[in-house]
Amino acid sequence: MAHAAEITASILEAQRAWADLRDIEVCEAGYTASSATNLYRPLTPETRDELSRCPQRPLGEATESKPASLRLLHSREALNCNFFDYWRGRDPAVLGEAIRPGASAASLSFSHTPESGDDPASSRGEPVDVLIEGDDRPTALLTSFTETYDAAPGASSARPTTRPDDAQSPWSELPGCRGLALDLCARPDRFGMLPVARLLEQGAALTRRYGHREFRLVFLWYDVPHAAAKQLRHEIDRFRMRVGGEIDFDAHSFQELFDRLVPHCSEHRGYAEYLSSRYFTPPGP
Repeated sequence: MAHAAEITASILEAQRAWADLRDIEVCEAGYTASSATNLYRPLTPETRDELSRCPQRPLGEATESKPASLRLLHSREALNCNFFDYWRGRDPAVLGEAIRPGASAASLSFSHTPESGDDPASSRGEPVDVLIEGDDRPTALLTSFTETYDAAPGASSARPTTRPDDAQSPWSELPGCRGLALDLCARPDRFGMLPVARLLEQGAALTRRYGHREFRLVFLWYDVPHAAAKQLRHEIDRFRMRVGGEIDFDAHSFQELFDRLVPHCSEHRGYAEYLSSRYFTPPGP
């Protein structure tokens, strides 16, 4: 997309400005010297263990040929860790309420594979970014930072990894989702920004794990002052109309979630100020 380069460049520029104010060294590609300087606080042992088994290897490889994405200023993984890992070891009830009014939250985990007993490193597709569990239905979060704006219509990732018309189709009990998956196979450019294939596959996996509409699937994305954000909202509405009867789906921007969370952060001022200054301060003139 023509807008992808300018949006990603703008986000990275804002992240560089944040790093410069704090004398954090950043290489030309946008990586900090270590993940520690790119995170609000060191990862909890539980999160580090979960990310170490993630197939996307956000902690990096044994060699320096693939730097850890947690060192990248504008990485989704760093944003997720800065936003959510803070709540491990604390009461995440206010986080659950911010995501969905009335929803409970007692625990959260990263890089969760919906299939019970599966190892994320050997599972097909990407795992759920964050899973929040409480007294009611679990909430599975799929997130995006620059990825939605970098997406290329018709890319191979826009097609489901499993053919919807296969005998083992994961959507056998979800005809609306199956129909949309078939549409994507025929025309993967139907959605130019929303990761519909990933949402459909996670919806099917979560249905097998928890049951029909016994979970919430939430897409979190990063808003920008650009027409592309309006297009993304339109695609979200189209997706909700196609699958809303079969999957309890919702979507929010990180900014919307943060705005709902802030009034409950009087005891978490350092955390809120870090997120605000780094990710949610309105751009200057």
